[in-house]
Amino acid sequence: MYENVEEITEVAIPGYFEFLKTNNMTIAKSKKFTSISTCELLKISNKWCASKTGYNYKLTQIKEYDWLTVEDLNSCIARLGKYISKNSEYEKNVSYYNCDELIGYRLDGYIDCIDNCVDNNSNNVINVWEFKCNKVEPEHFIQVGLYAYLYLKTTRTASADPQRGTAYTDPQRGAEAVNFYIFNILDNSIFKMEFETDKLIEMVKYLFNYKYGDRKIISDLEFIENANSRKEFNHSLSVSLNK
Repeated sequence: MYENVEEITEVAIPGYFEFLKTNNMTIAKSKKFTSISTCELLKISNKWCASKTGYNYKLTQIKEYDWLTVEDLNSCIARLGKYISKNSEYEKNVSYYNCDELIGYRLDGYIDCIDNCVDNNSNNVINVWEFKCNKVEPEHFIQVGLYAYLYLKTTRTASADPQRGTAYTDPQRGAEAVNFYIFNILDNSIFKMEFETDKLIEMVKYLFNYKYGDRKIISDLEFIENANSRKEFNHSLSVSLNK
């Protein structure tokens, strides 16, 4: 796989999975298909990435959309099919503002997949997924932590474990549990994450104060490296691996 196209691939594969399950593709907006080639799928995914980030350079930089083979696509679709139901929302835009920890800023994000499904014990659950097509790095866990913060703040999610604050329900969606995962769909590794609510808020407060507070301006790369090195986050994000 070519360098610097992982983001596009991470959008394309779930987009195609959604199309197969529902005959709809969120990333294609109102456009309808009866079938789609991998080349067209990657082009649509690149346009979606550009529209949500505001960075258009890959639209002109990439000339050939040939890095994803049909065989690899079908293998990834089969992996998704083991865990993702047809009752899923994709590329869900969520935002939150007007709270102390955001220090006057607005936090926006696109959650890859919110799956309202039934687990192996016949319980209604919400599984929040972040899909990856490259090595899972420390900053990806922080990314999912931010998505968890957004989800918990923008839904009527309640703690099912008030003592620890790490288990959640979502009565509005009829879910007895809300789970957060990172899914590397190329190597089939899945990381389940748990959060202590208070420390999750502390993490968000630290990140926003460090990036935007009264201190010297730093680059995005310095910010990510410094955030990854913070030992406090190890106590906010509990991770287990299934493969």
